[in-house]
Amino acid sequence: MKTSRRKFLAGVSAVAPPGYLSSGEPVGAEDTAIPDYFGNIGVRPFSNAVGPYSSLGGAEMWSEVMEAMDYAVRKKVRMSELQDAEGKRIASLVDSESNVIVGEIINKVLLAYY
Repeated sequence: MKTSRRKFLAGVSAVAPPGYLSSGEPVGAEDTAIPDYFGNIGVRPFSNAVGPYSSLGGAEMWSEVMEAMDYAVRKKVRMSELQDAEGKRIASLVDSESNVIVGEIINKVLLAYY
């Protein structure tokens, strides 16, 4: 017997413990301190059951990553100097002569050809 995703999810929600398929917060209990930027422009949230794809919002970042990003926003450095220093650090960690840090896919393509 073939089942649809809709029927499967309806069946799972019927047997799942209360709150198991939700965030655990009561419906409508949103944090009023944070503006709803997406809602303000008419974009609706959805339940991502696929995975951390960038086109679907990506993955939640670790607190250490967020702290590093906040630090980088406040402390300005030259990107070329930062990339050189990162390359040397990574090269030393993997016992390599050198390493090149590239940010965008086009840089990787250009590096492969030159």
